Amino acid sequence: MTFKTLITLLVITAVCVPLYSAPKKTKPAAKADLIITEQTNLEDAVLKLLPKNSKLKHSVTKGIFGPADGTKGPNINVIYSASGKTPEIMILTPVENGKYKKIKSAALNFGGKNSVEVQSVFFDQADKDSVRELFVLCYITGKKESFYATAVFDWNGKEFKRVSKIEPKLKGAYPAINVRKALRAIPGLQ
Repeated sequence: MTFKTLITLLVITAVCVPLYSAPKKTKPAAKADLIITEQTNLEDAVLKLLPKNSKLKHSVTKGIFGPADGTKGPNINVIYSASGKTPEIMILTPVENGKYKKIKSAALNFGGKNSVEVQSVFFDQADKDSVRELFVLCYITGKKESFYATAVFDWNGKEFKRVSKIEPKLKGAYPAINVRKALRAIPGLQ
């Protein structure tokens, strides 16, 4: 072996060895709006995410629906009202175990200047996909009438959308078990 070849091999080795032994690139940590541990008081933690002067309008709930398949944990549902306005629901979806990102809040508006009181939050199948939907049963008080109505939220892969074609068929159903019965009676859903 010539001196020139030996030098070339040494240079190539000196350049290549660090490249092969360099640490592998890892995925960057997922962005999280909420990090919870076993010591975290969930209600206190979510209150910090709400707009100023907001109040909870229902207890914080958790469930497997929409983008949460249970492998990283359940979604966290926070129903609140900012400065006495119409209640809104903020959904926190897991990006890693114990780490959650906020999904854009959605108003629980049922038309007009009605007063909305949240009765219950539950999850069920309302369409033909395998992912369950979020149901929010409310008592609506208007100027002329009061009634029960259920907001239905479906995950479209990017965000939650209200399912306006199902909601009128659930109007008046109360409690949640009767909403489920009304849901099962809708032709073509199951």
